[in-house]
Amino acid sequence: MDWFLGSHKLQLQKRDKQEEKDSDQSLSNYQRAVMLLIQKKQVVRVIVAMTTLIKKVHLYEVMNKLGQNLERLDIFMIVKEMDFCSTFKLEGG
Repeated sequence: MDWFLGSHKLQLQKRDKQEEKDSDQSLSNYQRAVMLLIQKKQVVRVIVAMTTLIKKVHLYEVMNKLGQNLERLDIFMIVKEMDFCSTFKLEGG
């Protein structure tokens, strides 16, 4: 799924190494699918299928980012709690 979104670690490394020559090369497959849906006239069946796929990919992306943010928040809260506990021990000692 990360490959489709263009956020796979191998894609990011390749993108860092190459200069942006062609605008199509810089687009992820997700962006290409959206552009194809918008720019070209499609059969209704194709529109429904692509729209469903795009919605699922978007949901995956949102849930993935939510998970990453919750992990960061959890780590932040642990560090803050450790700082509070160490401060409390110093004052009580």
